[in-house]
Amino acid sequence: MNWYFKVLRDYTLFSGRAHRQEYWYFVLFSTIAFVILNLIDDALWGDTVNLLVRFDWCRPRKDSWGILSSIYVLAVFIPTLAVTVRRLHDTNRSGWWLLLYFVPMIGWIALFIFTVINGDAGKNSFGPDPKKSPPLGRFGVAGTAPKSSSKSKVTAKSSSKPKVTAKSSSKPKAKPRKTPAKKVS
Repeated sequence: MNWYFKVLRDYTLFSGRAHRQEYWYFVLFSTIAFVILNLIDDALWGDTVNLLVRFDWCRPRKDSWGILSSIYVLAVFIPTLAVTVRRLHDTNRSGWWLLLYFVPMIGWIALFIFTVINGDAGKNSFGPDPKKSPPLGRFGVAGTAPKSSSKSKVTAKSSSKPKVTAKSSSKPKAKPRKTPAKKVS
């Protein structure tokens, strides 16, 4: 669910990369929300939109969307475009490949394949690897996940750049001596 809200927050971000998990979780939750809203539309208003046309009540039609599902589709249109462009960037393709959507069948299959395949490992022309970015923590905020133990230690001096030193297991460090505490009587 965090991925869904991350995409909604980054709805104006067409640069960078989105890995498969981000893209497909957004697609999954969007589809679930659309189906639920469509069911609510049917429960509240039934097929009244189609009954407004004269004699249309004779033919049952279930190919229309309701009011709530239409509003939802309009609300997630831009975030869907943004996450799809970022997903194409992850496979080192320009966002212009999204125009394949207008080529029936062949374009749809090609876009599906582009969103399913694994992205480029490491940095590509669209940015760093999204798999290497910090994990999402509580409420989808990066950096709030529990920290794992690290084998390197960063120390900083006031006048120089941070220095990275690796912990070494070959030389045990001497422990500081503890001085006995004085008793106060």
